[in-house]
Amino acid sequence: MKIKKRPLQIAIDGPIGVGKSSLAFILSRKLGLVYIYTGAMYRTVAFLALANNIGLNEVRPIMALLRKSKIELKPASKPERYTDVYLNNQNITSKLFTPETTLAVAQTSKLKEVRDYLVKIQQGLSQHRSVVMEGRDIGTKVLPKADLKVYLTASLEMRAKRRWRQLKEIGKPRAFAEVLKETKQRDKEDINRKESPLIKASDAWVLDTTNITVSATVKAVLAKLKERTLVE
Repeated sequence: MKIKKRPLQIAIDGPIGVGKSSLAFILSRKLGLVYIYTGAMYRTVAFLALANNIGLNEVRPIMALLRKSKIELKPASKPERYTDVYLNNQNITSKLFTPETTLAVAQTSKLKEVRDYLVKIQQGLSQHRSVVMEGRDIGTKVLPKADLKVYLTASLEMRAKRRWRQLKEIGKPRAFAEVLKETKQRDKEDINRKESPLIKASDAWVLDTTNITVSATVKAVLAKLKERTLVE
C-alpha cells in the first residue's frame, strides 16, 4: 500500500494484551512508518526506580534520575521483540518485562511529572514525521490530531492468555491465574489513575480483537485507512 497523506500519524490505544504492539509493529513495516513504543519508555522509568531502590511514588528522585538518563528505542535484535530499549547505551530490553517491572510501571506511570516529561519526548519524536504510536493516552493526549485513532479491546481472559503465552515464549513462564490477576489489576490502575487515564478518544475507531488474529487485525486497520483515503 502507498501512503496518500504525509505525514501520516496513527494512534493506537487500549489496555494490556489487546495486541497494540503487534499491530503497530506490522503497520510500521507495511507502510514505512516510524514505530514508537511508548510503553517501553514507561517501563524504563519503572526499571530505573527499582534498580536504584527508589520508592515508586517518590517523584523528585525519580525525575532527577530520569533527566540524567538517556533512553533510546532501536530496531529489535531478536525476532520475538518489537524494539530494543537502551538506557545510557546499555540494552535493558530483557529486564523490562519481568513481573516486578510490570507491576511497578502501573505505579510510576501515574506520576504527572513522569507523564509530562515522556509525552514531550514522544511528541518531539513524532513531529513532522509519519509514525504509528501505541500506548494508553496516544489519541487523547500525545497525538490528539492523529489521522486515525484506533482503540483496541478484547476480553480480560483473552488478554491474560496472550500475556501468559508471551511470557512463556520469552522464557519467563508464569501460572495463568497469576497473569490473570495481574492483568485485572493493571486495568484497574490504568483506568483509575488521575493523570491521563486509559479512555477512548471520542473520535477513535473501536476494534475488538478477542476472536480475531493479528493478521486479521492488521487487515482491518489497513482497510479503514483505505476507506478514509489515507492510503491506496
